[in-house]
Amino acid sequence: MDSYKGIYLKQSLSLIWNLKFIYKDLPKISEPIFLMHDKNDKTVPFKNLEIISKGIASVNKCVNIVEMKGGKHTHHSLLMYRSVQEDYTKRILNFMEARYDHETN
Repeated sequence: MDSYKGIYLKQSLSLIWNLKFIYKDLPKISEPIFLMHDKNDKTVPFKNLEIISKGIASVNKCVNIVEMKGGKHTHHSLLMYRSVQEDYTKRILNFMEARYDHETN
């Protein structure tokens, strides 16, 4: 599955312009959070996972470092790839169910 390798200028400029506000607001995130990033993501730098993980205030975080094997892809939008879809979906559901069980008991 090949994906578009070009640049979406308007969205890119918007993101770049707002990054300073995003970084500033990271400590405001205190809710449980599930983070997943592929080491070989060609769209978003892998270092962003650490920036977010260290920058947020949440003590209840699940950090998933993944590395998709095979195929020709950008290692981005991970749930779109059937080869990993079931495994990654289970991880997300397990995280959510554990938080729900904790909140209701």
